[in-house]
Amino acid sequence: MKARVLRTIKKLKYEGSKINSHRVSKIAGISYVTARKYWKLLSSEIERLDDDK
Repeated sequence: MKARVLRTIKKLKYEGSKINSHRVSKIAGISYVTARKYWKLLSSEIERLDDDK
């Protein structure tokens, strides 16, 4: 599940799309609560993706 969330976030960043936990949950096919939980767990990895731009 964690990998699915991270892949979805990377895909959205690559496309230049707006990223938030609601969108991630919809695209990854998981509940918002689960997406939010993993969003918090992955926050350092998400920040690193921001630095790569």
